[in-house]
Amino acid sequence: MKIFGRVSVLLLVVALFGCVGCGGKKAAKKGGGSSLGEVQSFDNGRLSVPGPKGWELASRSNKYVAMFRNTQSEGVSLYITAEPAPGGMTTMTAENADAVKETIKGDPDTFQVAQVGSYTCISGARLSRSEDYDYDNRLLVTVQQGRKYEFVLRTYKGSMTNTYINLLQAVVEKAQFGPETEATLPDVEEDGGGFGLSDDFNTPAPAAETPAAEE
Repeated sequence: MKIFGRVSVLLLVVALFGCVGCGGKKAAKKGGGSSLGEVQSFDNGRLSVPGPKGWELASRSNKYVAMFRNTQSEGVSLYITAEPAPGGMTTMTAENADAVKETIKGDPDTFQVAQVGSYTCISGARLSRSEDYDYDNRLLVTVQQGRKYEFVLRTYKGSMTNTYINLLQAVVEKAQFGPETEATLPDVEEDGGGFGLSDDFNTPAPAAETPAAEE
């Protein structure tokens, strides 16, 4: 009877809290909030967004409005670009998304309209290269407040995972867009603190293939 009682208590604990060591991971995947850092302002105040928690914010550059670098994994970064929306578009919807697709560099076969939080986005993939490396890129593109924003999660080729893709989505979900509220800063010619963005960082590599995500 004592053994039976102990087994019953153990089953009750497992039912309430889940297995030891896996409950925390499941909760993090469901919520995602714990994977993000503090909200910061970019693009002259038009964009407020959190970067991945613990990732380093790169120096200003004329190639992006923000770039976060994973200091624990070489070659992994999340960067955001911004430019005027095509055709004077104010907000992207499922109905006008095709006009935005035509402006995105990458593999058109991967482009799909997706709802990410409150925002209609285009998801997609592309390969890019710097002077020394090829990269896998997963992107979420949206138009808000008359600006086209590309959120790009980049890894060395063959290193993209679903964890990184989910992190990209979590960042976009928490983004806030508004009018310009800060003075325009002078252009910066550096490449963002030497984080490997060359002039062709946004250019698809020849014979691009959609990278397969791995856990």
